[in-house]
Amino acid sequence: MVDTEGAAAFLARLEVGRLGLDGEVADELTALGVRTAGELAALPLPAVADRFGPAGIAAWRLARGEDEAFVAPRTPSEPLRETIAFPEPVGDELTLRQALTVLLDRLLGNPLRRGRPVRSMTVGARLAGGGSWHRPVVLRDATGEQRRLRDALLPRVAELPAAVERVTLELTGLGDANGRQQELLRPAADVRRERAAEAARQLRAGLGEGHLLRVIEVAPWSRIPEGRSLLVPYEG
Repeated sequence: MVDTEGAAAFLARLEVGRLGLDGEVADELTALGVRTAGELAALPLPAVADRFGPAGIAAWRLARGEDEAFVAPRTPSEPLRETIAFPEPVGDELTLRQALTVLLDRLLGNPLRRGRPVRSMTVGARLAGGGSWHRPVVLRDATGEQRRLRDALLPRVAELPAAVERVTLELTGLGDANGRQQELLRPAADVRRERAAEAARQLRAGLGEGHLLRVIEVAPWSRIPEGRSLLVPYEG
């Protein structure tokens, strides 16, 4: 495993052709005497950008160990689990169904769920004669509707082999709040946008408003160069 600080040194001897460059670009670099990633990383970025454009910039950053394919780790959420313990063993199906309904309502109202739909649940019980019992409940479509979850969950009560002392319900799989799968790799464009916004914030904090500007095109048809574009405050 190579740490961030040692990435550039590790890549220094790598041939430039292995940095994901177009074959013609790699050949041109080699013709110019730039044969390794270390030699490319030693070049000034403006010169690389002027000669090779975005592909050269990406290769230059990669040669310096700056990979923009950032992994967005997902922090494991706290388990959403509720339990009801009975003062005496219960074998009545109606009572157990009511207990599971109460547990489901508690879990759906738990703020840690944050509105995310349920993909899977696990119902478990401590049996009166000793031992435990567990059954997974996987839904075809993730949902937060109490009725649909109850309809998938309650039939499991009939599978209990004996009276129970305690019943537990856990939400084992939750979807995203907007119904979309979260991305593991963050797009490079998003990372660059965040970097630019942070750099702009620091400049405004140090220099004040009005020192950071951007160019917008207002009259591309104008014959006067100064009339084609306009400088406005950068608000990114």
